[in-house]
Amino acid sequence: MARAGVIAGICLTLAACSMPLKRFSFGESTGSIIPSLSNSTAVEAPYLVSFVGNDAWPSLKAALVTALVDREDGERVNWKGGHIQSGTVTPIATVTSGDGRRCRRVAITAQSKGNADEMLSEACPIGANGWSVTPL
Repeated sequence: MARAGVIAGICLTLAACSMPLKRFSFGESTGSIIPSLSNSTAVEAPYLVSFVGNDAWPSLKAALVTALVDREDGERVNWKGGHIQSGTVTPIATVTSGDGRRCRRVAITAQSKGNADEMLSEACPIGANGWSVTPL
């Protein structure tokens, strides 16, 4: 009897192993706010580059894309870049623009040498993989 139970267990295990598994691609997005832009990397925001400087911009840009694509309104993303700068990006509202695009309003903070600044901006999708970010 025990041997039959062991054989049955092995058969069930092998059957489970032979079931097809869903393949996951790093390009897939599960739960993105704007799924079509889950691989977005282009950000047009020259005023933000001047706001934080060239050395901190890559970190802020990465946090901005993460906040825009993967975070709900109110969910903060921290960033740290350059030598002494850090801050946050927080989506605060999802709105529809006049031309029908789904845009995100974000609060961006930057702290440097004890000074803190906050800027409100609106980010709207451009093309298949980018964002245009403008101050409000």
